[in-house]
Amino acid sequence: MDGSRAPKNPATLAVVLAGHAYVWGQAVGIEAERILSAATGTERHIDCYLLVLAIRQVLRSADAMDKAIGGDEELKQAQIRFLAEHPHAQTMRDVLSHFDEYEAGNGRLQKSGEVGPLNIFLGVGDDSITLSLASNLTVELSAASSAALALADATLSAKDRFLARIRQSHAT
Repeated sequence: MDGSRAPKNPATLAVVLAGHAYVWGQAVGIEAERILSAATGTERHIDCYLLVLAIRQVLRSADAMDKAIGGDEELKQAQIRFLAEHPHAQTMRDVLSHFDEYEAGNGRLQKSGEVGPLNIFLGVGDDSITLSLASNLTVELSAASSAALALADATLSAKDRFLARIRQSHAT
């Protein structure tokens, strides 16, 4: 297979995308553990940023899978549930990725008035970590991590259902 081209076989694409969901789901788990056991505030802060990135990548994996397999109701419901419970997770990654623009007051969401200055606050409880930034974006990272792991699992299950449908259609 030519590495510069997308897989032509939909089953191959589903398997590849499931691999991304698995890896990013594992990254979520690793970062969540690191945050809770961080030796310093700096380590915790860095791992929070990496966790936000990993959570966003799980969301991207789920979206890519849903598109690649032509939709999956259980996966779609898992996506809706995640976004309803953690509505700022996706936007937070976008703001952190463009920190330079937000620090200068030129972020896309700042221009539209949706968020304010990039003020970063990390709240640490006994078993929770809350990251807040840009005035009104807040994610409780412990709960978001669990939800992202569930979404990664839903993505893998969608792949399995899709492959089962393909096998069934070839058997008939």
